Amino acid sequence: MNFAIYANGRYGIINEMYVPPEFRSSGFGEKLIETVKEYAKSRGWVRIDVTARPGEKWRRTVGFYKREGFTFTGPKLRFLFE
Repeated sequence: MNFAIYANGRYGIINEMYVPPEFRSSGFGEKLIETVKEYAKSRGWVRIDVTARPGEKWRRTVGFYKREGFTFTGPKLRFLFE
């Protein structure tokens, strides 16, 4: 995970998250994202960006992040804290 110094450290970027096939659809990815969100809130971040490409190959990945509250903004998905 990166720390965005140029934005006063107010958001984080997940460049890549990989869950091995044997752990997919088991809640493992959701737990990872939940942990990242908790960490981010404790640091006062206002958003988390995730790199995910559009297209058929990435449909499942993009769908996962959307279910976790992220919004597709191009090659990244973004989660805004309210």
